[in-house]
Amino acid sequence: MRNNTTRYLPLFFHLWNDLHIEVTPVPVSQLNREEKAESSAAIRERVVAARAIQTARFASNSPTSAALSWRWP
Repeated sequence: MRNNTTRYLPLFFHLWNDLHIEVTPVPVSQLNREEKAESSAAIRERVVAARAIQTARFASNSPTSAALSWRWP
């Protein structure tokens, strides 16, 4: 009997070969900007707030994906 990974490989490779994304180039002037980036502390605050919202939202339902105990083979 074949495992799940082997079963889905043909579909995965079919999708992998058919998906193409066009990305517009970023101008060099935008790459060289001296703008101050958002700090890690500010990003962490947003992540903690988003996790609190999700925890409240799913408190009576299923757990978040981070709380699941199984792993994909």
